[in-house]
Amino acid sequence: MISPNGGTSEAILIRLIVNADDFGYSSQVNAAIVKAFVDGLVSSTTLMPNMPGFDNAVALIRQGSIPQNSTGVHLNLFEGEPLTERMKACRVFCDDDGHFNGRRIPFSAPRHCLDAVRLELDAQLKKAMDTGIAFTHLDSHAHRHTNWFVGRVVIDLAQKYGIPAIRQTTNLGKSGLQRTLLRLLYNWRLGSLRKTCYFGNIPDMHAAFQRICNMADGVVEIMCHPVCNDGDQLVDAEFKEPLAELLAPFIGSSAIRMCSYSEL
Repeated sequence: MISPNGGTSEAILIRLIVNADDFGYSSQVNAAIVKAFVDGLVSSTTLMPNMPGFDNAVALIRQGSIPQNSTGVHLNLFEGEPLTERMKACRVFCDDDGHFNGRRIPFSAPRHCLDAVRLELDAQLKKAMDTGIAFTHLDSHAHRHTNWFVGRVVIDLAQKYGIPAIRQTTNLGKSGLQRTLLRLLYNWRLGSLRKTCYFGNIPDMHAAFQRICNMADGVVEIMCHPVCNDGDQLVDAEFKEPLAELLAPFIGSSAIRMCSYSEL
């Protein structure tokens, strides 16, 4: 097992995916994610098809700034401008200006909303797939793919486009009974598209460090959001602390091997 100080008492290999979300958000975020790869802090990233930095991100992948077979698609129903007119007109997801409103979405929705979601996410995936890049998995901005009715659409589209994995919903940290049951049901629903044992953000992983240490040959995914601060230091956008320090307990252990979804 892995001791809290990073030593090992027996040979246990935990495979760790550190995914940099939001690739394609902007050229500045893209540069930070490239730096995170160079510094060995992340092993995977996910590309946003509808955001301003998309073309720059694709160019970086093609020129080899991002390792091959380490990129998924970061579906977006939360921020920016939709790709389809149907979604721009859907007031559950968008404001009057036709931009995503970032509001919480309901557990279920009318048929016209479901149709708008399906058309929009299909357009986002098609735009990504048209680049010719082989994508390893799907996740989403603000976890919108874990909503019950959105999740059904995402599963269908993963099968349509031959994408072999979808990020599960968070299964670390404390939550109420109803939310815990919904999370368990959602992760069960993914079936063979679920490739990891645990998923969470950095604080989730720190809180569950010993639990993760006691795994035998498991796969864990941590999400992060690399950006560079005013001093050009790589930090996590959500927690505002140096990314290397936040990830140190995990990437510093000899019993943990960094990997990407393509290796599962």
